[in-house]
Amino acid sequence: MSHLPYVYVYERNDAAISLYGLKIYPEPVREALIESSLARFFTGKFTMEAKFDGKNNQYWQVNIELRRLQKTKPALAKKALDAVIAQMQKGNSEFRELSAHLGKRALPKIVLCPYESPEYFRPGGKQKWVKKSVL
Repeated sequence: MSHLPYVYVYERNDAAISLYGLKIYPEPVREALIESSLARFFTGKFTMEAKFDGKNNQYWQVNIELRRLQKTKPALAKKALDAVIAQMQKGNSEFRELSAHLGKRALPKIVLCPYESPEYFRPGGKQKWVKKSVL
């Protein structure tokens, strides 16, 4: 009798970030950034991460890769923020509740990164949608 190998599937721990216990998945952010008025500015790559400020308040950051030769502009970051918030409000009732409770503290911090930024968008590697912070 031959024995088949066992396959054990581990839970993925890189598919979402946790913000005050709420799981935030990359899909709504991706949908917000491919919206036609924003798509011409961004490559479609982004990385989300949960962080803490100097007072130990948790927040989430979305690092977005700009297209080649695209300049960082505050108005562009604001448009990206508005699109992400709208998409999250539309499809995530827990986020709506968290936003009502925490106000601005529930909103992401948008960071526009230059094309192929070595910290988040190094060329040649697999894109990581979620970056886990080491505490």
